[in-house]
Amino acid sequence: KGEELSRAESIKGNYYATAAIVQLSAPVSGDVIAAAGNVTISNSISGDVMIAAGQASISGNVLGDARIAAGKAELSGIVDGDAIIFAGEADLRGKVKGDALIEAGAAKIGDVSGSLHVDSGTVKINGIINGSATINADSIEFANGSKILGNLNYSSIKRVDDKFVGGKITYIESGVSKEKTLCSRTAHCIKNKTFCVGTGH
Repeated sequence: KGEELSRAESIKGNYYATAAIVQLSAPVSGDVIAAAGNVTISNSISGDVMIAAGQASISGNVLGDARIAAGKAELSGIVDGDAIIFAGEADLRGKVKGDALIEAGAAKIGDVSGSLHVDSGTVKINGIINGSATINADSIEFANGSKILGNLNYSSIKRVDDKFVGGKITYIESGVSKEKTLCSRTAHCIKNKTFCVGTGH
């Protein structure tokens, strides 16, 4: 605990940190739990990662699940488990091998091997979603070469081009109530693993 924590030596077991800045460049054999203004993880984590931060950046691989609540969340590594992200801005340029659940003001999403559930102002798909997707957003954009291979249930102001979806497309009229939080509505999507911050659920 302090103004800044920086750790480069290998860590056996779990790692807990709270500081203004947490920089973790060492491999961790257990879980990582951190609360800080800024959290950076640049090496492999054998367990789960749980972060509450103003800004969170994970470039190392996570062998478990990643749960992040942040103003800005960047995930450029590989998550072997599920990813649950609550952020003002979420940038998943890496790969999630499990399911991904995201609630954000703006979301950029790379490759997801499992299912995807997003509630965001804007959504840009930059990779391949192997499973089905549920997206509630004002706008949904697909980069060249990106695609949802499963089914798509979505609501958006603009319709999605069929060429970006391999399965069945179900369009829901915009203006669907958002009174319930994403966590309470879709906990089942992430194998009953939730990470709720300030929702009361």
